Amino acid sequence: MKKEINILKTNQSELLELKISPKEFQNTTESFIDKLVQAKERILGIEDRYFELTQSKNKEKKFKKSTKSSRTRGLCKVTKPWHS
Repeated sequence: MKKEINILKTNQSELLELKISPKEFQNTTESFIDKLVQAKERILGIEDRYFELTQSKNKEKKFKKSTKSSRTRGLCKVTKPWHS
């Protein structure tokens, strides 16, 4: 009878360990998912910043190009109208 009681106690403690394990697994999984979400948000932020920088550089290049061409327009040699 003592042997049976010891077996039942052992089984009971093993069952308690098994009940805790799924909760621990769930917590670990949720923590991992949270870290993945945070990493994805950081990556998206970096991508957004990169896009903003490239757009501003493109605008800057276009602005420099347009101001350069407008400055040279005034420096062109004056010619006689061709229809006169």
